[in-house]
Amino acid sequence: ELPAPKARDGGLLRKKLDEAKAFYNFADMWQGLHTRDGEALVRDSDKVVTDDVYRLFQLWVRQNVASLDSPFQKPLELMTEALKETGYDEAVPEVDELKVRLQDLLIKEFDTDAPAIRRRLEEAVRSRFLPESEVAAWQVRGDDEVALALELARSERRYLS
Repeated sequence: ELPAPKARDGGLLRKKLDEAKAFYNFADMWQGLHTRDGEALVRDSDKVVTDDVYRLFQLWVRQNVASLDSPFQKPLELMTEALKETGYDEAVPEVDELKVRLQDLLIKEFDTDAPAIRRRLEEAVRSRFLPESEVAAWQVRGDDEVALALELARSERRYLS
């Protein structure tokens, strides 16, 4: 029996980064820093997005991506207004705490969703220096579903009748 494929849609942070074109824009900045050695780096290295590059990306996102609000930000602001209008001012600090907690959870996805975020960033950086065919070849390497398909194709047991 085949295992169910893993969900590829990812976390909220990754979606927000995609919407803000953060991967593309960071890759543009990275390309500017590596005009002389960028192509050699992406061709000769299995991993361009090192821990240092990932930390730089996180810092860059915090400084350059304005739309990292939780999707609950607007409803919570409306709740705060409603609480104030109805005289429940003492509940407002709890709503403010919830806003902060939700923002912290979103930022925590840099750690919990790190492999997928790194892979997207790696793809964006490589796309700046390599032709599409080479980027596609790189994408296939390390893809769990491709590895499973290859394993199934090589399994002689599957084809015996």
